[in-house]
Amino acid sequence: MKHKSQKQLRSSSKNVDCRSPPSIQLKLPSTTASHAQCVVCKRHGPKLVTVPNSARYDLFLQRLIILPQGARCCPGHLSDEIFSSFSCEQIVEKKPSSDFNRTEITNLLKQIRDIALKNSKKRIDFDSPNSLSESDIYNLTGLTKANFDDVCSKIQDSPMRDSHCRTIRQCIGIFFTKLKCGMSNRLLSTLFNLGCDATRRAISSARKYLVETFVPENLGFEHISRNNVIDNHTRPLAQSLFGDITNPAILVVDGTYIYI
Repeated sequence: MKHKSQKQLRSSSKNVDCRSPPSIQLKLPSTTASHAQCVVCKRHGPKLVTVPNSARYDLFLQRLIILPQGARCCPGHLSDEIFSSFSCEQIVEKKPSSDFNRTEITNLLKQIRDIALKNSKKRIDFDSPNSLSESDIYNLTGLTKANFDDVCSKIQDSPMRDSHCRTIRQCIGIFFTKLKCGMSNRLLSTLFNLGCDATRRAISSARKYLVETFVPENLGFEHISRNNVIDNHTRPLAQSLFGDITNPAILVVDGTYIYI
């Protein structure tokens, strides 16, 4: 019995958090954390989730606010494991300083180093929500940020997957940049910090899966019904000039867009 209790004591001691107490105070603003309240909107509820470390570190980089480990938030405030731009702005600092232990400071420095190394390898980054402005995305791709996000969301359901050298969003960004700017693959490889072969494969993959998923739903005669054209895409002027009591579908076709 004594041997068994000693064994249980040893096994339980392995699960004890041996980190040092938070005895180091730094002049970094922080906010409060609660298991019962959302750190963003202050809503109480049982469906709160623990804020991932990636969101805590991103908040520090964006707002210079320390969010204690174990804080909770509503799932809707997170996007790709970080706070959305709006949610990030809603978090308010509560204290002018933060208490750390040695482990937390070490982890914070390591994470900042990892982010710095990752960003140093990227020149044009479509993955980070804050790296490119609305005008940057439009100048590169000819699409608004909302439209670009919509196209990428369509591809998420396809067999296309992230690779070790580029993500789906980066792949789509490269493809639309080539369409918009007409750059050579060699120049694109320089801008996106990829090899020429990787750039060529990214363009080929983006074209393939866009044709399979996005094009059938948005281009061509098959993507829209006749009644939809009549009800939602016929202007009153066209109807008054070319229409009659049969309410026909009116198409004005420019030969420029007929594929040869």
